Amino acid sequence: MKKGFSLIMLGVTISVMLIIVGTIILSTNKMSDEAKALVILDEMKILQAKILEYQLKHEDDANLYPYLGEKIIETNKITLGNITYGIGENTGYYLLEPSNLKEMNISNINNIYLVNYMSQDIVYKDGISINGTMYYTIDEIDRQANVFQK
Repeated sequence: MKKGFSLIMLGVTISVMLIIVGTIILSTNKMSDEAKALVILDEMKILQAKILEYQLKHEDDANLYPYLGEKIIETNKITLGNITYGIGENTGYYLLEPSNLKEMNISNINNIYLVNYMSQDIVYKDGISINGTMYYTIDEIDRQANVFQK
């Protein structure tokens, strides 16, 4: 009997190791997507509460509390997925940059969001890919987060 590894045993060992590494990488990417979705969802919920608070102040004194951000209208409309913001039923949205968020005393969010002050709807401009599908709205991302946690 020969001692040591044969080429066949070496090939089988390498194949098994590649399968294990591939599985680890796939599960890490999935966990990364889920973690990012949960972080974005937390940001959106913080922003949603701040938008409601800001909307109430705006109703009291629109001059002192004007809507922050760039209003999205037909000339600067934004299409995310299959929805175009700034036209039709998707009007009333403002593009909030991190500088606008700082004006609202939110300093720990560095993403760009579309917000509707009246409905408190929040849309993540970059979207988040979960299992190959893009999600943008707080409701969509919240539904996906609920699936993760089950």
